[in-house]
Amino acid sequence: MQNLAKDGSYYWVLAHVTPTYDARGTIVGYHSSRRCPEKAAVAEVDAVYDLMRIEERRHPTAAWAPRRASRWWGKCWRARA
Repeated sequence: MQNLAKDGSYYWVLAHVTPTYDARGTIVGYHSSRRCPEKAAVAEVDAVYDLMRIEERRHPTAAWAPRRASRWWGKCWRARA
């Protein structure tokens, strides 16, 4: 997934999200384990994200999404270099 950083840039992460339950079995929150993906994985997924962005542009309620979906991973790669 792509995340938005505080500075307005975007970065890619692999995220594994699991729910947290109370004693009654009701979801009360979530836990996410994240890690920086390999560049090859991002290259594969980025093509799919491009198609998603094209589709999102066709829907007015999602107009903000394409503008916020392509910066975070650069920060991740700079940190790995």
